[in-house]
Amino acid sequence: MSFVCLAYHQVTSDPTAVLDPYAVTCAQLRTHMAWLARWGYTGTSIALTLGADKGTPPRPIALTFDDGYLDFCTTAWPVLQEFGFSATVFLVTEAVGRIADWAGAAGAPLMNWQDISRLAETGVEIGAHGATHRPLDDISPEQVRRNLTTAYQTLSRQLGLSPAGVAYPYGRWSPQVAAAAEAASFSWGCTARGGVNNPRTPRFKLRRSVIRGQANLFQFACQVWTGYARWIEWRMDLRRIP
Repeated sequence: MSFVCLAYHQVTSDPTAVLDPYAVTCAQLRTHMAWLARWGYTGTSIALTLGADKGTPPRPIALTFDDGYLDFCTTAWPVLQEFGFSATVFLVTEAVGRIADWAGAAGAPLMNWQDISRLAETGVEIGAHGATHRPLDDISPEQVRRNLTTAYQTLSRQLGLSPAGVAYPYGRWSPQVAAAAEAASFSWGCTARGGVNNPRTPRFKLRRSVIRGQANLFQFACQVWTGYARWIEWRMDLRRIP
């Protein structure tokens, strides 16, 4: 089946604290989820969306949250539960329980393994965002292999389950990175390229529409309808640019 996947990052209850352009406020997230519910969408995980023949609800839209910020546990997850939605959370495995030290994160606290285990028990899908937050297409093949294998093994060990998917840090993708993800035993991988996923979309090049805090509700609706966060992505697809 075809589906759109939305990519969130930080969700803050303090509008004055938004420094990351990809962060949204709690009020924005609730508005987004209410809009989805009003139009008959059901927010769900990527695994459930890909397994549409196994009981996925009608009009599913995949909701993902990158980096493993503590605010997913304290702020975002309660909002999703209000609407009966679920999601996929992608973790930087070596940063769990620490402070985010990558650009734009403003030192935001990250969930610990106890937080993450509780989420997994309530139906949140847990995936990897690499062992570190480094772009995978900018390091050596051996470093990519080690990074993804470490991330997979850490999640398996800490949660007692085999993670299905990985979201490439910064959405940085290459055929070599995809091959390394598959070799590390992941079943699919997510980019930050907008568009609609369909049966022809490569499993290790799934598309996600990145949510930005400055977008208004009409722009959000357009992302849900088309899968595109930026029209340049649509033009690239129209011109068949990879």
